[in-house]
Amino acid sequence: MSHSFKPISRRAFLAAAGGALAAWALPGAIRRRPASASSLAASSLSTFPTNPEWDFVQPNPARLDLWGRVTDYGSPVREAAGGTAKIISFLPINTVLPLIEIVHAPGPANNPHNDTWYRIEQGYMYTATIQVIKPYRMPVEIVEIDTEIDEEPGFWAEVIVPFTTARNAPSGAPMSNEHDENIVLTYSSVHRVIESKPDDAGFLWYKVDDDKEKAKSFYVLARHMRRILPEELTPINPGANKRMEISLTDQRLDCYEDDTIVFSALVASGAGGFTTLKGEHAVVYKQISRHMYSDPEQEAFSDPDFFDLPGVPFNVFFTTLGHAIHGTYWHGDYGRPRSHGCINVSPEVARWIWRWVEPPATYSTTAVGSSREPGTPVIVT
Repeated sequence: MSHSFKPISRRAFLAAAGGALAAWALPGAIRRRPASASSLAASSLSTFPTNPEWDFVQPNPARLDLWGRVTDYGSPVREAAGGTAKIISFLPINTVLPLIEIVHAPGPANNPHNDTWYRIEQGYMYTATIQVIKPYRMPVEIVEIDTEIDEEPGFWAEVIVPFTTARNAPSGAPMSNEHDENIVLTYSSVHRVIESKPDDAGFLWYKVDDDKEKAKSFYVLARHMRRILPEELTPINPGANKRMEISLTDQRLDCYEDDTIVFSALVASGAGGFTTLKGEHAVVYKQISRHMYSDPEQEAFSDPDFFDLPGVPFNVFFTTLGHAIHGTYWHGDYGRPRSHGCINVSPEVARWIWRWVEPPATYSTTAVGSSREPGTPVIVT
């Protein structure tokens, strides 16, 4: 979770956003502060579109079958790819738009390791403020749950629309958290479904278990989630001689089998007062999904260190202090430090790592591992 922008007060935020925000309150996971007054004015503090399915299913105007969601207020659009190119406009947070082409060019000065840019219809955007999403495909809706998690009926599912609102009942009112914010689930977040139930109109809803302390279960429209099949989570090459090396200097993670690199990815490590712990560690705990959140006493709209992240996907803890490698849906800024101490990677990378590291895990368990029997070595330098 980044905390590099100046916070905006709750009063100023609500005044700028208007009444529509009351219906679509932003979760702490993707709430960002504007970088400047000019970018704030340009972005108009966009709220969530009212139709999470159909606002982004128009034909893609070019060959790249990817879309992107803007993750920060006032995200700049440049006339060319490159950190020094002229800014020509700003896009509001939660804009969903087609990505026409992936372009490689020097990034901004604060991220020399990541050269990924996206060409959009208006110009070029840097990866830092883009969450890459795949076009919507209507999923198979699960009426009868035939799998178990921790010996109870359930299955794992990922959100496949840019965002969807949690409800207190099928077609019910929006579900709020302890900060009186609507709970909004974001694309690629992973959740445990424990029940399927139709509403009065016949639309199917999934009851989702929330592992946050004292949190209640809620309902999500079934067609906004895709069931993850057990074969998608099978272990990768179990029993091999494995180790992981993470370079904070290079902001890169390398996975080794013997002395051969079998996987490599850019990361975002801890920043500011939340540095990632160096040393020789090992996997102590693996969790498919976790609701990560900061101290409940932190003020959601004014504390720059506040975060509330439901359904963080594929968590691999390598210290008993809570340092983990996990998927990230609130930014695409890999290659520089910006987290609260964890190792941020894309959800796709996190899934591969979760499957690869030891101890192996099964679909039917919420979590596995123990500090008494550590798994794959994780060396942070």
